[in-house]
Amino acid sequence: MNNKYKFNKKIIIITIIVLTIIPLSIYTYTRTWYLDNIIKKFNFNEAYNIEDKGIQMAIKSGFIQKVEKSQEKDGLEVTVDNIIVDKKRIKVFYTIKNKSNHKYIKSIEYHLYDENKKAIKGGTSPYITYGDTNLNKVKRIHDSFDLLFSEELKHLSKIKLDIILNESEYNSQEYDEMIESNKSKDEKESSYKYTFYIPIDKKIFEAKKKVYSVDEAIDIKNQKIYIDNITVYPTTTIIDIRYDKDNTMKIFEIKDLKISTNNKEYDLGIDGYISRNKGENRSLYFESPYFENNEKLYVKGTGIKAIEKDKLEVVVDIENNKLTKSSIPGLKLKQIRYEKDASFEEEKLYELIFECDKNISFGFEFKDKDNISYHAYSVGRSQREEYTNTHISIPQNIKYKNPITLTIDNYNNLIKKPFKIEAK
Repeated sequence: MNNKYKFNKKIIIITIIVLTIIPLSIYTYTRTWYLDNIIKKFNFNEAYNIEDKGIQMAIKSGFIQKVEKSQEKDGLEVTVDNIIVDKKRIKVFYTIKNKSNHKYIKSIEYHLYDENKKAIKGGTSPYITYGDTNLNKVKRIHDSFDLLFSEELKHLSKIKLDIILNESEYNSQEYDEMIESNKSKDEKESSYKYTFYIPIDKKIFEAKKKVYSVDEAIDIKNQKIYIDNITVYPTTTIIDIRYDKDNTMKIFEIKDLKISTNNKEYDLGIDGYISRNKGENRSLYFESPYFENNEKLYVKGTGIKAIEKDKLEVVVDIENNKLTKSSIPGLKLKQIRYEKDASFEEEKLYELIFECDKNISFGFEFKDKDNISYHAYSVGRSQREEYTNTHISIPQNIKYKNPITLTIDNYNNLIKKPFKIEAK
């Protein structure tokens, strides 16, 4: 498989921005790797950059399966070192080793299949990007990836794992310079596919989950949030919550939401994955206290981010560059740009740029005067010291009935009210 990587600065910025404004995606996952000559004494958690406290305790408790299977393609070796797997999540620890003269590793993608060759679906993205990691300098990479299963797996005896590694002769700066100067170079980019068949340790996989019925309500400024159940797996904890349908405010986020015991706090987010759904009923994913023998388990937070539901709509007259309806203090339509840019594959766009003193973002869906729904090309945000610019780009080649209506899907309006619920 040969993939072309077009490293345009604008695309990169917008991609990063979009990821930061997706509702509930507030957890940032940073990858690091260590050179062989730096690791004097191999520390597993440090080498694989394991920050998940539940995974750390699972490893310490022996809840990990050794694999140690390697494949080499054109002097580029991939080894699956270990796996941790239960009925809700698998974590794969791997090593990439450069035995030849390879240059820039760009990304890997991975796919898992069960014993019946059926794809195992998950909520996390099957892609990991490495930017401009120079394999001539970083001879060996230790890393890991996760797959949170969409549904609880009842049975798993073995897996097939495909790992596709993508590399290039050029880093992103070199590629941008080629594009800007219209230079024609032979693009040396390669993809390598590695396939592993891994038996699953039945004792580890069948570890029993712990389920706690909570049935407690949180009331913040007359907005009710119900904590229904907590399910604790060895690698993951899921809290089922509900927002009362009669709430007058749209709740974007429960601030500083954590699980805690008498000894530790466990964070929201597994490899950047926060919630399985976005409606009134949500299942939130946390680090797991499964291996901590503690009699008490709590759910706590400091408040909510929310605004009144009747303030969610923002109306823009795109013909006259005017913001005609908004209930958000300090929100301004800074400009509407008309552009045709290579970064948008030559598509003509309206780019609406808003300024606000609080972080705000809009959903992809918008409507015109006739209440017909359309989909934005991109949404994004750029930060200044004193204000935030919010961007939304929409295609020009569609005849909208002016004006258009945007819907706020995140706004940093914090309502503080600390709470702590005993779940166990």
